[in-house]
Amino acid sequence: MSKNLGFRVIRILATLAVVTLAFEAASSGPWSDPGAAGRIARMGKNDNRSMEHLEALCNGIGARPAGSRSHQRAAEWAHERFREFGLSNVHLERCGEAVAHPDAEWVGGLLEKLSWKASFDVGDETVVQTMVPVYNVVGDIPGSETPDEYVIVGAHYDSVPIGTGALDNGTGVAAVMEAARLLVESGAKPKRTIRFVLFAGEESGLIGSRGYVESHPELLPKISAMYNMDLGTHYISGIQATEPLEDDMEAIFAPAKTLDPDLPFDVELTDWLLMGDPNCCVQGSAMAAGGEGGPRLITRAYRRTADGTLQPVELDAKDLEALGSCGTPSGGEPGERRIVISGGCVPGAGDGEPLTMDDLEDLGLVAGGREIEGPDGTKMKLLAIGSSDQSAFLAAGVPGFWWAQRGDSTVSYPAHSEEDRVDKVIPAYLGHSATVIALGALGTADLDHLLSREKLTKPRTGKGAEQASLAKD
Repeated sequence: MSKNLGFRVIRILATLAVVTLAFEAASSGPWSDPGAAGRIARMGKNDNRSMEHLEALCNGIGARPAGSRSHQRAAEWAHERFREFGLSNVHLERCGEAVAHPDAEWVGGLLEKLSWKASFDVGDETVVQTMVPVYNVVGDIPGSETPDEYVIVGAHYDSVPIGTGALDNGTGVAAVMEAARLLVESGAKPKRTIRFVLFAGEESGLIGSRGYVESHPELLPKISAMYNMDLGTHYISGIQATEPLEDDMEAIFAPAKTLDPDLPFDVELTDWLLMGDPNCCVQGSAMAAGGEGGPRLITRAYRRTADGTLQPVELDAKDLEALGSCGTPSGGEPGERRIVISGGCVPGAGDGEPLTMDDLEDLGLVAGGREIEGPDGTKMKLLAIGSSDQSAFLAAGVPGFWWAQRGDSTVSYPAHSEEDRVDKVIPAYLGHSATVIALGALGTADLDHLLSREKLTKPRTGKGAEQASLAKD
């Protein structure tokens, strides 16, 4: 055999090996499914439009603080996209009100007609603000067997006034919108109704999700799950499940586990679902009302002392950036949890009183966390002390889930900063996340039962119970 012929044979054999591996990969998992799941997987890979949605929202509209004209424009834009996708029951649903933002010079005197004055007590002062209504954006894929039962897929469409809100939370909006489009285009006929909700004013106190829960008490027992994407350019890499939920979640997300071997998905067994404190952002919003440029971000960190307590420490922007680079979910070993502090204000922590880990757990503020070496050499505990829209549903007894994320991005923590732009987003990760959301929503809707509501969140005692009681009153 000549040398050239030998090289040609080797090349042919190598090509056959690659084709064989590709065939085997396509013959397993969702790719080989002739039904809706297979079509979703293939479209998600070959015709994914997540970045189109993201660019239209963040570059076309820009920052979207609740109470601004751009916030309302984003709602109207999403409403039209939902209608174009072919969703049913598409509507804007009033969910509350927000402080009018300086850019809210609404046309035709509409702002003046709709607005009213409200006062906030901040310490010894009373701040009077102009308030405007805000709206959730809702659209359905009707259930084919039990249309009065629901799977809710959500993300918040507002942002803080700086940057363009690409990671917080343009990526969530884009992924949820693309999941809706993939499901419709695939011809999926879910047994239960899949309802897509883009929530207003999460950054201003969970206005949209709290308003939705409060306005629809009759629906709460019929909601199997609420899936919430809030923040990040990393790919969706997993979801938490308590022991009563584990088997169902493994079944629901089996297609996601084989979607892409380079982007693994895990169901993480946990004692309690991640809730945060659904009241903290409300307090933070009231404290920040009236500040120039919109609401302030209230961020806290804690130093662990020798006796095991955690004490608040003041950090400047440079310190926060250093913490963020360590605390942002950025890969690591499976199960490693890296959570940065952000958002709202911590009930019971504003007076400098030392808090124990038990206190923080009672408040629902600890979700794994991680001790790192802080900028000044002290051990810092990174904690999720805020909350997001799944918190309102969990507080009402509905299974609410926050997606875990992993990836290779070197972005530290651009959310709530001028660095929060579309160029920080990794398109392949975003497209993959949209596909996972679509598959998860369909799998949940097609279960022959609602998800378990047993043992969702840790019962609150001490400071947590006191805070919940005050909020309820």
